[in-house]
Amino acid sequence: MFVLFILFHFLHLPENEGAADTKSVSQKPSFTILRTGESVVSEINCSHSISSYNQIYWYKQDESRALKLLGYLNTNFKNVEDDVKGKISFDGDGRSGSSLSIAAVGLKDSGVYFCAASLHSAAGSPQDNTQTPAVSPRRELFKLPRPLFTTSLSSIFTPIKS
Repeated sequence: MFVLFILFHFLHLPENEGAADTKSVSQKPSFTILRTGESVVSEINCSHSISSYNQIYWYKQDESRALKLLGYLNTNFKNVEDDVKGKISFDGDGRSGSSLSIAAVGLKDSGVYFCAASLHSAAGSPQDNTQTPAVSPRRELFKLPRPLFTTSLSSIFTPIKS
């Protein structure tokens, strides 16, 4: 029998270092356990407190350490990337929060999942509003020089038990 352990932990990044009022994105729950084949149904929740932001992005980082966009929520419009349709889904409102679902989790779903909040700008593409972290998101806390979005992090790891 394979057992899939999923560990989610909160990461808070201030938008401006030393700012009195921090803007944050949070992700819950802090911990959950699933067996291979079970599904995560709206259990990974992302919320933000940034009133001007209207988009939430979902990403996955696997063992190759490359970030992969799973999709995004622009206000109520959902856009799931073609290669994860049917496996990944999310709902919510980009102005406040979103829930991520993963169908029939397995070893290939291992990785670091995180969400980011952003302000949609018609002047450019969504990629113009994002910035790749300078350090690995595997650390509990990291700071970007002047982030264009705020992120929250969830780790998924899969020890194998017989």
